[in-house]
Amino acid sequence: MLIFLLRGGKLPWQNIDVRDDSREYRAILDMKMSLSPEELCEGLPHQFAEYMQEVKAIPRCEEPDYRSLQRKFWELATEQAIEYDWVFDWSVLAYLEAKQKELAQSTKEHSKSSQIPNDVPRGQVTA
Repeated sequence: MLIFLLRGGKLPWQNIDVRDDSREYRAILDMKMSLSPEELCEGLPHQFAEYMQEVKAIPRCEEPDYRSLQRKFWELATEQAIEYDWVFDWSVLAYLEAKQKELAQSTKEHSKSSQIPNDVPRGQVTA
């Protein structure tokens, strides 16, 4: 999914022109099987192709070496001078939405408390 997004929403097998559905699925499978990680990740940092190579090499019943896979992207972040601050877009958004609700609530409460009661004549100040 990440490669799909980084490639602008396009993958090499998306525009295969085959009239028969069963042949189309076979053509897509063949292309996926023959495409090298370097071809798939063309234009992306080398860590993506390395990641795909490592993932493809994992035997079916073996657990991946998650640390090794994560290390590739830590290297990339270091190369790109990306500071990992543990703050995610969705947590910032949730925080801003909560603050916005809090502000709206306090504004509503403030406006209620600062209104002149209906039974006080206009121009008269109450303490």
